[in-house]
Amino acid sequence: MTTHALVQTLSLQKASSRPMARLAKMATIRLPKINWKALLLFGFCGVLFFSVLYVFQINEMIRGGYVIKSYQAQVDNLIQGNKNLEIRLAQISYLENIQSKAAELNFTQVKRIGYIQILDSSLAQR
Repeated sequence: MTTHALVQTLSLQKASSRPMARLAKMATIRLPKINWKALLLFGFCGVLFFSVLYVFQINEMIRGGYVIKSYQAQVDNLIQGNKNLEIRLAQISYLENIQSKAAELNFTQVKRIGYIQILDSSLAQR
């Protein structure tokens, strides 16, 4: 042990043998006096403020949810309308294209349909 450690040990032994002397030498620390009424009032006002803020935030969130839901319904309606228009456009374009090609190739409308008779002795019989 070093001399410093021995001196500390001896001083602690002397101080423990005299508890009142040790208490007299200790410096006391005083905590600041707290105004409990003001602290409680401040805490209550803080809780009340954050509670009101929470209610308003929940209200805004719910309203935003309804707005999003209504916009989603509008988007779904527009998508369905767009699909219907695309189908209609494809049908119109297809019919016009067929009619113009038929006129271009000088096709005429069929008035009488005739079927070919297959003999029993033919090879292409079913």
